[in-house]
This record gives sequence, structure tokens and C-alpha cells, in this order.
Amino acid sequence: MKYQLLFFLCYFLFSCQSKQPLSDEVQKEVESLTDKQSQRAFLEKIAKSDQYVREQETIILQQHGYESKAHKQAIEMTMKTDENNLKKVEAYLAKYGYPNKLDHGNKAVYGPWMVIHHQPSEAPRRRNFKYLYQAYLKEDLEGDRLTFFLGRMYNREFGERIRWDGPFTIQQELDSMINALDLQGIVEEINKTK
Repeated sequence: MKYQLLFFLCYFLFSCQSKQPLSDEVQKEVESLTDKQSQRAFLEKIAKSDQYVREQETIILQQHGYESKAHKQAIEMTMKTDENNLKKVEAYLAKYGYPNKLDHGNKAVYGPWMVIHHQPSEAPRRRNFKYLYQAYLKEDLEGDRLTFFLGRMYNREFGERIRWDGPFTIQQELDSMINALDLQGIVEEINKTK
């Protein structure tokens, strides 16, 4: 238990040390991803760090309790990791677009989705929705992942989930949430360029 906490804290300290601002560092790193293999490794590393901090937070919560200093540090680490990962993902998406399953593999494809999905505020979710929707249209992101993402946005905005009176398809659910969240302009713009 102590070793786990020590490792976690070391991970935090080393990941936060940098002589350059993160944006410069990230930009250089993204620019260096000149082949699919390096892009895949970059995205998989992001996905792994996203899940790692969440797993560690859960372990620390169970061992030390919600109000403990260790849990508060774990939450800070998760928030810092989310912030850094978002910068990396957005730089990647701006340069290369959304990854695809054939060239990058499932873990790499789900990395940007996880990072964007875990953002605590609405702005990065809205800002990056276009990439997720394009990936959905290209069948690199499953409809249920996109509905899960939009469902969380809907819940945060309206304080509830969409209720259905009967059976519905994923496409009906997507269309309903896209309209309710006022994202149809983005969808229309994407459809024009298809």
C-alpha cells in the first residue's frame, strides 16, 4: 500500500516537471509522430495514463477514505493528468485528425474518446465533438460509445437522461441528443464535406 502511494506520487512529480511549457513540449512531440507506429504508441500511452490515474484513485479511495489527504492528492493527480492529456489529444487531432482502427488499433482509437469523455467541463467536449462524430461516421468509433459520450453531456447539461417510451435505435438516440445539445450545426457541416 505504501509503495503504491509512493509510486503514484513519484509518477505525479516526474510527470509535472518540465523546463518548457507543456504546449511547446506537446507540439514538438506531436510533430515528431511521423509514422502510424509512433502515433499508435503516443495514443496508447495517453489511454494508459487516463486509466491508470483512475484505477489508482479508486484504490486510494478504498484504502484511505474519501476525505483523506491521499485521496485528495489522487483527485488532483487525475485532474492534472486529464488536463495534460487533453492538450496532447487536441494537438494530435489538429495535426492528424482522429485515428483509425486499421492503422492505429483499438486502444489508440479509444484514447482520444476517453480523454474527451473524462473532461469535467463542457467546452472541450463541444470543441472536440466533431472529431468523435467523424470517427463514428467512418466506423472507427462505435455508436454506443458516442451515445455514452453524448448521454453524459446531456446529463450534465439537463440533470437527467433522455427517457424513451418505447424501443429506440442508436441512431435515434444520437439524433435526439445531437438536437437537444444543439450540435446539429456541427453534424450538418461534417455531412457537407462527405
